[in-house]
Formats: sequence, structure tokens, C-alpha cells
Amino acid sequence: MLVEDPRKTLTALCRFADAEVDWSSFKSVYEAEIGRVDDPIDEKHADTHFYTLTLYKLLVLADAGKGKYRLSSVAKELCGLLYDPQQQREYRKLLANLLRANEAKGHMFREFVEYAKVKRSKKDIYRRFKSVPSRTLIAWAAEAGLVAVHKDEVCAIKVHRKKPSQTEFWKTLVAEYRSMQRTSMLGIRHIYVPIGDLRFNLGVKLDLNREEFDAELKKLLASKEGTKIVLYGAPTNVFEELEFFESLGRLYVYLSMKV
Repeated sequence: MLVEDPRKTLTALCRFADAEVDWSSFKSVYEAEIGRVDDPIDEKHADTHFYTLTLYKLLVLADAGKGKYRLSSVAKELCGLLYDPQQQREYRKLLANLLRANEAKGHMFREFVEYAKVKRSKKDIYRRFKSVPSRTLIAWAAEAGLVAVHKDEVCAIKVHRKKPSQTEFWKTLVAEYRSMQRTSMLGIRHIYVPIGDLRFNLGVKLDLNREEFDAELKKLLASKEGTKIVLYGAPTNVFEELEFFESLGRLYVYLSMKV
């Protein structure tokens, strides 16, 4: 999928704030953002951009029903940083974490950045990853500060990665759980949240892969804060749709917290 304008795509996304989004409304806002109101983009172009935002989990299904989406908690944080000139470093860091942690495309971004640790020509990159995926990888990785692009050359930017402390992990987990509890109905909150979604959101914010998140959560469960966490299983068919977390030989897909 070709999405070479991440900044405009994200700016269009951020226009919705707390409002619900569907394909048609996003298409209209995106066309205004790129100056194509009187020259509408084709449906395939809109499909690609809208689907990319769902694939990166910046748009998630809303409670309201089929075809309606809302900005994820990560998307809202990203939007807050995007519009603040003083927070561009944090914006790039959060976007970089999101790209690397993504379940569907994270492996491609990690492989691409690893490949670009040695300066590469775009021709070499196109040969390695094919033309359309390469153009998308380069555009989003450059927007996230993972690579530098100069004329025909691309090179990875060295990133210093710091592992979060257990205190930071706990505080971020609590904040994210509370955020994920919210629904579109006033006064109604979710008690259980999917562990897979929680894993992804924390992975983005703290730059943790799946194994690192699971290890941190297991350490937390063995600590005094662990008494505030309850894990839940689900019927077998649910495991086919949701990611699971393994603890003491049992599999869980939901989590609640007494916070």
C-alpha cells in the first residue's frame, strides 16, 4: 500500500479529535487537507490511507457499530504532540515506537531500519523491499526520525533505547487502562480490556516488543501492585480473534485493574 504523505494523513486524522470517523468522512477531510476538494481522489487512494490508519491502530472500531471508528489513545497522544512545535522530538519518538511495535507491519519497519544502518540508495531499497512498500517505508520512517533521506540516499539514524523502570511501567499501565475503559456513553466504562490492545499501546509508548511487555507484566504480577490486577480467560473461539497472555501455564485475553 502506498502512503507517501504521513504528515498530511495524520493531520487529517487529527481533525476528528473525539468525533467518530468513517471512510467517507475521512476521505472528505483528507481531500481538504491535500487541496483536492474540487478534484476528489479515487476510492482506491482513500481506501489505502484509511486502511493504513486502522492497520497502524490509530483508528479503532467505535462502540457505535459497523463502519464507525474513533481515534485510539495512542492517536490522540500523537495528535497532541503533532501540533506542538516544542514536542516534535516526542512526536517522532512516539511515531517510531508505533511503527516498530505494529503487529502487521512492525517487522517490515524493523527490517528496513536494520538494512538502512548502512547507507543505501533508493534503488537498492526498492530492489530489497519492492517499489511501493519501499516508498511507504521511507516516508513513514523519515517522518518518525528513524532514517535520514538525502537526494537518492537513505540512512538509519541511531536511536538510544532506554528500558522503562518497573515504576514507569506500572504508572503507564494504569493510565492506559483508565483510558481504554472509556466508552462513548456517559458514565459507562469498560471493566475488562483486551490484553493484546493494552500490550500494543504500552509497546508504543514505552518502546517494548511483545516479549518485553509480557516479561514486565509478569514481574508486576509478582509484586505488591500485582494484587490490583485480575486476568481473565475466554471461550476457545475468542482466542482465535484476540491475542493472549500466558501466565503460570494458563492463557488470558482480558485484564481488569482495581485502580
